Amino acid sequence: MRLFQPRHKLSALGHKLSRSSFKNVWRRAYGLWQFLPMAIAVSKTYGLWRARRPYGLRQSQYHQLMSTKGVFRVKCPSCGDNFDADFWTVVRGDSDADLKDLIISGEFDLLGCPRCSTVFSHEEPFLYLDPRYELLVFVMPENYRPEKEKWLAKMRADYEALDPASFGGRLAGLEPAYFFGVGELSPLLSRDRDMEEESEVLACLAGESNFKTAKIKAGEARLRDLPFCLPYSGPAPVKGGALSAVKKLLAVNDALPRLKNLLKELEVLAAEEIPFVK
Repeated sequence: MRLFQPRHKLSALGHKLSRSSFKNVWRRAYGLWQFLPMAIAVSKTYGLWRARRPYGLRQSQYHQLMSTKGVFRVKCPSCGDNFDADFWTVVRGDSDADLKDLIISGEFDLLGCPRCSTVFSHEEPFLYLDPRYELLVFVMPENYRPEKEKWLAKMRADYEALDPASFGGRLAGLEPAYFFGVGELSPLLSRDRDMEEESEVLACLAGESNFKTAKIKAGEARLRDLPFCLPYSGPAPVKGGALSAVKKLLAVNDALPRLKNLLKELEVLAAEEIPFVK
């Protein structure tokens, strides 16, 4: 459980942040996106997610993405005490497994009051990023939901204002998700974890059978309920070689439900090209 411990400095940034200076967390976070050499500045007041290149950083630092914390003033719902609490404003899902587990378990937004020890939930906006699985999720607090359309319009307009060509095409095809409440993100990550585990087993079986594997587009895998990898034989991942590999692996292990789904998807393809492979 991530319980609050009183702090007076934000170690990662070296100074205390107020709610009004929330955007500074994003501006100072070094290399916020692995695939995007910039930092994201978030204005809590206006709900805008702005791309901004941080000043004074070397080019190599643009590719160093950290999970980043901010400090916010919180009021205990039990005793009314006001205190400063750390919140994750950026969560890097592919490098911070513990934070990912906290989101899945429902403990990510739990705080403990330093005065009365009451444990309670409190949400702040944060960005969840996992480039491996094409996840870029803007998570707003649940209490923003009554004005959902307003927040969605502002976030989408700001994101769409970014020019994909300005960043070497790295934004092309990337579709951000907008959630209200960490409770919307938890089931997605939980399902992804099941898919990852099944994909790891599949990749191991494929290697033991001397098959190659190709990556399946994460969005397509979620949509079709497939593993994240495609086993195949031959020089390229095409229908014939993939069908042969999948059938042989199912003969070895028929307890992989998404591998069975993959077989069905391959069987209905009219051409040799597999559209959901990277």
